[in-house]
Amino acid sequence: MQTSVLIIDNNPIIRFGLREMLEMENDIRVCADLENYHSAFEAIENHHPDMIIMDIDMGATSGIDFIKQIKSSYKEIRILVFTFLDESIYAERVLQAQASGFISKTASCEKIRWGVRSVKNGGLCISEEIEKKLVEEIFFHKKSESPIDNLSNRELQILDLISKGLKPSQMADCLNLSAKTVENYRSNLRYKLNLKNASELFQYAIHWRMDQQSVKICA
Repeated sequence: MQTSVLIIDNNPIIRFGLREMLEMENDIRVCADLENYHSAFEAIENHHPDMIIMDIDMGATSGIDFIKQIKSSYKEIRILVFTFLDESIYAERVLQAQASGFISKTASCEKIRWGVRSVKNGGLCISEEIEKKLVEEIFFHKKSESPIDNLSNRELQILDLISKGLKPSQMADCLNLSAKTVENYRSNLRYKLNLKNASELFQYAIHWRMDQQSVKICA
């Protein structure tokens, strides 16, 4: 029996390449591919996918929140996150949102196929590094030394939008939040990251984004 897969990615080359690779497998069928989250629930109703392969870095909309929305309505759908974002920051967060795996777009075709099959067969797709980190946290209560890991998903999203140069009013519009709520998140970020003012927060966000970009290049 074939597994039906829905692809969600805003890069047409990624969607095309992933579709071509997956459809070489006899037991996998790509039922649709989408460039954004907006029509995803309609596509799920129309195509009834068994599995979704998606990026979580697609503009202002939180991919992690989107995973939660899918799983709240379609618990049976397995989700594999396929992204350039840093695994050390995002992998555990997507697992907490009930995704079944996280794999980098820089991975080899062989590793991507392995990840898809792991999730397809009801397992998890995570690296040895993340597996070790989870074991240390659960069994040895070892806490991360990175301040980024102490941020909530929303705070991390706000930091990402700051790094992209959005003003508080623009963030409020993108996230459908009040300006006061956005400023509260910014204050929380300054506190958790030990920053004195908005200027230091902006500089921190820029350097953090540059680090993220270097991960993409080096991976």
